[in-house]
Order: sequence, then structure tokens, then C-alpha cells
Amino acid sequence: MKRVVIWKVIKNLFFMEVMILSRLEFSRDYFNQLMGYYTLYKIGGIDGMKKRAKINRLGIYYSRYAKLYYINLYDIINPRTFPGFIKWFKDKATERHKLHL
Repeated sequence: MKRVVIWKVIKNLFFMEVMILSRLEFSRDYFNQLMGYYTLYKIGGIDGMKKRAKINRLGIYYSRYAKLYYINLYDIINPRTFPGFIKWFKDKATERHKLHL
């Protein structure tokens, strides 16, 4: 499987990853990766992007197939409980990788 990863934010609304893959699939690993990117954005922002931009979709563009798959964030994230997830994420990063986010 060949994979080239390019991520970008489109119009401050859409966080997308471009992939070159041999199969058209959306796996749990891809979901986790997108959620990780979004969580890191919420913790520390993205260089060159407004800090308070409101991203409302996460997506993958499968360039080999010219297909875009996206998820509406608020279909999968509860805004009331997400701060607790961010705390858990920071704690795990510190515990496993000695990172201090």
C-alpha cells in the first residue's frame, strides 16, 4: 500500500487528509488519525491558521479514486464531553511518550 499524507484545512471549516491508497476503504486507523489531528489542533492549533477557526468536518480525499469521504464532527463529538477527552489525550501523551501538551 502506497500512502502519501497531506493534510490541509479548507476555508477553516474542513480538515482533510489526501491519501494515495491501493484500496478505497475507511478504517478505524484512519478515523483515529483524523481524530488525533483534530485533537492536537484543539490543544495547540495549526501553524498559519487562525486559532479559533471552527472546523466542522473531518475528511479523507482518496486521490486514486477521486472520492472524498467526510464526517460531520458534531455527529461524532459531544461538545460537553470532548474537553474530558482532550484531558485524557494529554495525560496519555505524557504517560506514554513523555510529551507535555
